[in-house]
Amino acid sequence: MGEIAALTAPVEQNIPFASAQAHVLIGQPGFARRDPDFLALLVGNHILGGGGFVSRLTSEVREKRGLSYSVYSYFAGGLHAGAFTVGLQTRPDQAAQAVKVSRDVISRYVAEGPTEAELRAAKDNLIGGFALRIDSNKKLLGNVANIAWNDPAAELPGRVDEEGGGADRGRRACRHGPQAAARAHGDRGGGRQAMSRSTLRVSAINAEIRKAQAAAAAPATRVSAKAAAKDKAAAGSGRRAQGGR
Repeated sequence: MGEIAALTAPVEQNIPFASAQAHVLIGQPGFARRDPDFLALLVGNHILGGGGFVSRLTSEVREKRGLSYSVYSYFAGGLHAGAFTVGLQTRPDQAAQAVKVSRDVISRYVAEGPTEAELRAAKDNLIGGFALRIDSNKKLLGNVANIAWNDPAAELPGRVDEEGGGADRGRRACRHGPQAAARAHGDRGGGRQAMSRSTLRVSAINAEIRKAQAAAAAPATRVSAKAAAKDKAAAGSGRRAQGGR
């Protein structure tokens, strides 16, 4: 299977659909999961439309204008380049306005990049929430399957191998920001994505995972110690009662 061909020009399709809501999708070819810009684009997209109610698209499309209950963006990188997608639903008579606002948000974001506050909040959220992505056997298996299928370990920034190549890739990822990555990948289609400088380090994520694991284990340890103390006290009371007879 070959790569998806880049778009030579923007294409717009209006498909008649008898519904109370217009379903809007804006997108273009994205990138493969092993792309060295993956982390930068992940952080940048979180700010643009991947962060739920705190994203720029939600602020402009939903909060300020009430054009849609939900609006989102995501990259679907896999073994080959997946799609970059912006999606929303709105009243048919508001569809054109919703599309224009979304495109304006994307274009402005690519041109200007995120603020320092947005970047800091996105990194804190992604790092802090990472442990929740591996807190069950199902999620762990999903991540292992993702690694096996997409083979990102050989190329992802931050992997430290014996030759040190992973460390170099990690440093390059910290220097190359989401904004620059978005501009580079934006040339693949008629639209543009988003993003600015990212220092999201795999080592920081690993540290947060260890911290979360320790926090999760601590309550169980305290409960076990309390139960042991209770059992010991009960045993002592039993011995005293027997001695008094």
